[in-house]
Amino acid sequence: MADKRCQQESKMKPFSAALITAVALLLFPLCSLLRADTIIVGEYTQPGDFSVAQEGDEILAPILLGLSHLGYSYFSAGKSLNLRTPAGTEIGLVMGAREATVNGEKVKLQSPPRFLNQRCYLPVRSLAGPLGMMVGWEAEKKALTLLPKLSLLKAEDAGERLRVNLGGQVKLVHSEGRLVDPPRVFVDIENLVLEAPQQIEVNSGILLGIRSAPKEAGKPGLRVVMDLSHSAECYAKVSEEGCLLSIEIPKNPPESAAPKAILKEISFRPHSNRLATITLSLSAPALVDSEMRKETNSLVVRVYGAASRLEEAPKIPENAVAAGLQLRPVGPSGDVQELQIKLKKEARYLLLAEGNQVRVMVGEFSLSGLKIMLDPGHGGCMSGAPGRSGLLEKDVNLDIALRLEELLRQTGARVFMTRREDCELRPVLDEQGKMDMEAKRTELYMRAGMANSVEADLFLSIHCNANANSNSHPRTGSEVYYGRPESRLLAQTIQEEMVKALGRNNGGVFRREGLVVTRETKMPAVLVEVAYMDNVEEEKLLSRAEFRTEAAKGIFYGLSRYVEIGGPLGPRSDLQRSAERRQ
Repeated sequence: MADKRCQQESKMKPFSAALITAVALLLFPLCSLLRADTIIVGEYTQPGDFSVAQEGDEILAPILLGLSHLGYSYFSAGKSLNLRTPAGTEIGLVMGAREATVNGEKVKLQSPPRFLNQRCYLPVRSLAGPLGMMVGWEAEKKALTLLPKLSLLKAEDAGERLRVNLGGQVKLVHSEGRLVDPPRVFVDIENLVLEAPQQIEVNSGILLGIRSAPKEAGKPGLRVVMDLSHSAECYAKVSEEGCLLSIEIPKNPPESAAPKAILKEISFRPHSNRLATITLSLSAPALVDSEMRKETNSLVVRVYGAASRLEEAPKIPENAVAAGLQLRPVGPSGDVQELQIKLKKEARYLLLAEGNQVRVMVGEFSLSGLKIMLDPGHGGCMSGAPGRSGLLEKDVNLDIALRLEELLRQTGARVFMTRREDCELRPVLDEQGKMDMEAKRTELYMRAGMANSVEADLFLSIHCNANANSNSHPRTGSEVYYGRPESRLLAQTIQEEMVKALGRNNGGVFRREGLVVTRETKMPAVLVEVAYMDNVEEEKLLSRAEFRTEAAKGIFYGLSRYVEIGGPLGPRSDLQRSAERRQ
């Protein structure tokens, strides 16, 4: 009897499946039913095995359970369904109707809501805006996601204060904070997503602009930043339902002294058709920040607490990097100087504030076209550090430099050498054959002078190290020395890549202001110590051509990474050189 019943049930299953499919096709004309393994609404994953329906670009799905876990409420009567968001937006729907109401206003739907398998299916893309959701459908993963989004971000005048409103349709999980260099107010919202980063230029009172960006693309979590011209007491207010946050900012800055710096000159120098440097010369150091505005394809540099001697930015020569410069004072007191650099195409940039100068390098960062001066240390009667087997430092230095030169030339770099043979740059022995220390000192200045005369972009002096006789703890491995702060990044990248290539001890990066070749050069300059000549193991390595090739590669990789992450800074401007001569 049981076997007979089972046979009957098994015969009914195909008929039931066919009936359900036929009903679905009647209810969903021109729709395709798709399996959804996952339906996620906010942080809630709906249980069960659901199908979703696709009609053109529209996705229909049973999402009421997920919405209820986010605080949305709904009431249905017959064919009518009324939805209310936590922020108070009222949505009226009728099953089978392509028209809905949002706070009493009629809106069109791409597809009407429908019943399927005793569930209410809603057109999620049509309702994404009123629901305050960002909708995602991944067909391969069979996953539908609805994430609450930032749906309000605007500034408004509130009398003596400015008010920045931000919010969504759900209760915000947020925190606020302030930063002082430069002055900013920020809001972190953990449970909302951004459809796209936004930038709003305000320049109304103390508020200069508003920008927002996701913490991680496609995931909840975002930051809204309000750029201020001055530090100020700002207040945050949350609406009763918790879905709206208002930041109130005073219009007028606190009483302050006169600007501390004056913008005296702006110069533009193209290094090639792909790279250029803009230099701002100030009467005194000032606080500076910058941001890339992709929507206007421009780079904005702000100098805080500064007046300007210039009526406008200078015209720039025709080049492939920038289309023009625009300078204007912003903020209520006009003591924030804003330079907008219009770009011809997407570019990268590096900003460096050095004392009274602000330099911005913008364009494509590549070794191609760069002028690089290589300085093989010692030479001629100056043999450098000797090895125990008779290997001389001057020969190792030259061999590594020549190998590095070949690598650089293959990338299109313009390479210059202080020496290409076993010689000194000038005689350093006196008539009795003794070392003339003044002549030796002049020879070092000549090495730096050669780099300055060709206006090299980078200077590398290549050496091998040795321990002092009194050193009770002899050192080993690779080290890099630099003089000015602008050379530190170059020193770090070369050291990291050289250690990686050679597998020797990481001796570190050191600042040595007394080294002539790194002090007297007018561009980023480093002195590389590949390994120790007086260490038995490292001398054997230095005597091998393969090791010297790896040393050249390590330095080359360091140079390559340096330009990839924002360098080089290039030689100092003509303005700075003339200032140095006057000093």
